[in-house]
Amino acid sequence: MTGTNLDTKVDYTGTTNAEGYYSIPYVLPGTYDVTIDTPGFRKVVTRGVIATVNLAVRTDATLTVCCCKVRLSNVLQSRNVRSSRAVGMCEITYL
Repeated sequence: MTGTNLDTKVDYTGTTNAEGYYSIPYVLPGTYDVTIDTPGFRKVVTRGVIATVNLAVRTDATLTVCCCKVRLSNVLQSRNVRSSRAVGMCEITYL
């Protein structure tokens, strides 16, 4: 995930922990777009996040599972897979 300063266009890279909390430390004060782009999930962009001096800013994001078309053929060749698909979601069961 990255935070992009809208004035300077500088990207700051963040980290996440096992619980899904993320942190982008040491950013300059300003307005940011926060982008979360993780394999297997749809990209989420939160626009206009304001960072000020000595204040932690909380911005929540909900990640949505991406569609099944991502390399499913490789999975089918290597394992027996039963899958079902609905709009925007996928369930893959390994047998």
